[in-house]
Amino acid sequence: MGFGKAKCLFNNTVSMNATIVNEKTIKCSTPKLTADQAALAPQFMFFFVSITLNGFENSESKIKFAYYPDPRIESVTSSEVGPVSGGTNSQLTGRGFTHPNVCNLKVRYGALETTPSKVVNNTYIETISPQVNIPDAVVLSPSGNA
Repeated sequence: MGFGKAKCLFNNTVSMNATIVNEKTIKCSTPKLTADQAALAPQFMFFFVSITLNGFENSESKIKFAYYPDPRIESVTSSEVGPVSGGTNSQLTGRGFTHPNVCNLKVRYGALETTPSKVVNNTYIETISPQVNIPDAVVLSPSGNA
């Protein structure tokens, strides 16, 4: 081992930085998909992951890391404003909400995360605003992995 030697290997072709957290945990940066890879069907949007601690020996590649297109909100209907006490129901249209590789869909109101109250389909979800301390406009953004 040595500084900069720990790497995560994706399909044994792409080497990315790794951070050793403890003896059982390594955090990996993930590579960006090429345009061709991003156009694949969901069942093919993955890499096999292995690690190396010394730059020479690799672990077995049995773990899959699955990608998904970033979910996107395109419009907010029903309510674009609400009280600081929260509880305002909003309908969001967009794309990517039910992609098979999305593992934990959340909606952020600024820095605050909520779980959608209803996921209707890939392009429509409903969410309820959280309580805040200060009135302000915030950006709504979805996250596919919390």
